[in-house]
Amino acid sequence: MSVVEKPRRVQLSRRKGWRMPENTVKVDRTTKWGNPYRAGVHCDHQHAVDCHRFLLTQGRPAKTAPWPDSPPMNYALAVAGNIAELRGKNLACWCPLDQPCHADALLELANAPAALDGEG
Repeated sequence: MSVVEKPRRVQLSRRKGWRMPENTVKVDRTTKWGNPYRAGVHCDHQHAVDCHRFLLTQGRPAKTAPWPDSPPMNYALAVAGNIAELRGKNLACWCPLDQPCHADALLELANAPAALDGEG
C-alpha cells in the first residue's frame, strides 16, 4: 500500500538545474492564482496574505483590505469557480517556506473536505 502525500507548498527557485516537482501548480502573480494584494505596494506581506485569505474564505474583501472593490472580487470569483483545479496538487510560489503565503489558503480551500465532496 503506497502512502499518499498531503499537498504542500513549494518555493520556486531560479537555481540552475531546479525543476518544479511533479504534481505542482505555479500560483505566483504570473498566474490566475496570484495574490491580488501586493506586499510592499498595497500593504506589508502579512497583511497581503491575511486579506487574500479573508477574500477567499468570506467571499468579500476585508474592511482593512488595501482596496475594497472590484479587482479582488473578480479574482475571488475566478478562484472560487476553479479551485478544483488545485485539488491534490502541490502549490508553488516565491514566498520563503518559513513565512506566510497566499498559497497556504489556496491549499486549504482546494483540499477542504467540502471541496473534496463536490460541495465547495
